[in-house]
Amino acid sequence: TTAFEIQRYVANVKLKDALDKAFMDGDSKAITALRKAYSEDSKDLGFDAVLSGNDDSGKSLGQRIQAWELNEPVPDSDKYEDTAGLKKYINKWFVIPMKRTFGRASEKEVESLYED
Repeated sequence: TTAFEIQRYVANVKLKDALDKAFMDGDSKAITALRKAYSEDSKDLGFDAVLSGNDDSGKSLGQRIQAWELNEPVPDSDKYEDTAGLKKYINKWFVIPMKRTFGRASEKEVESLYED
């Protein structure tokens, strides 16, 4: 984000605070003007979907998560499969030595024991 965007977000928050204060004070003229300004500013910033809430209205958090998982699943990535390196560790220090002991290890597997 740029400095200009940050200033826009800060201005939007200040508008929201002024709107909340107008609600607390009961100032109907200020509420109308501030609500319009806040809505337009939020729409310009791309928060209009959040304000309208028409996508997920009436749904609980669990229902929204279920819809996200069904419609927009997070793709699986190979880099997250063995993050701790357990599979590599077990292969190097248990599986390949056992294969070598019973004469089932290939030359490539035996060479991998001495790498790293």
